[in-house]
Amino acid sequence: MADRPNLPAPYTSPWRQLQQAVVAVLASLRLDLRSLWRRNNSGELPRPSWWPRDLAPLLWPLLLSAAIALLLAAGLRLHGQAPQAQPPEQPQTQPQPPPPPPAETTSRAAGPSPFAQVPAPSPPPTQLEQLPLADPMLAALGQAGGRELIDASASVSEQGLLQLRLNGRYGGLSPQQQRRLAESWLERSEELGFDQLELIDSNGRLLGYRARVGSGMILLDPDRPS
Repeated sequence: MADRPNLPAPYTSPWRQLQQAVVAVLASLRLDLRSLWRRNNSGELPRPSWWPRDLAPLLWPLLLSAAIALLLAAGLRLHGQAPQAQPPEQPQTQPQPPPPPPAETTSRAAGPSPFAQVPAPSPPPTQLEQLPLADPMLAALGQAGGRELIDASASVSEQGLLQLRLNGRYGGLSPQQQRRLAESWLERSEELGFDQLELIDSNGRLLGYRARVGSGMILLDPDRPS
């Protein structure tokens, strides 16, 4: 009976085979380089006819060095011409506009109620003077009606403010009549060159003032608790 080979065949790792192949390639390459170096030193490699025979061993090393230098110079030039990455621009913060002032309720846009619950400004520190019957200011305001209701007035010219002190008969009017008179006094005060108008009672309590936003008069109820 004939001898049979041992089966299965012994296992060989592919990584070990690759290692052995790399070692064999490196050994072959080393032998080829040594042979090439020997042929260059003996002048057996091709060379131009104008190159001296005595300098034949220097031809290929010089050409190899020149090629490496050209490659390095080209790489440095391309690197210098590459665009530099620009840092991202930071967005500019726009200043936020201040919030608009709260709108005040004007007498012309008011509903059925003649009084508006708003903070009352303090009266100016000006001494009120009794108006004579023939005073031009009283005569001008009296053209709008309610002349008998005004007892005294004060003005602050640098603030454009006119302040009228009303007697007790003003409180006896209906809310509609009070609003009509306040509006007419405001129009007459604007014709006289005043920008602001305030109405107070005999105790110095504020009864009404011109709206700071919009137009018209803001009327207050001094007897209503705050």
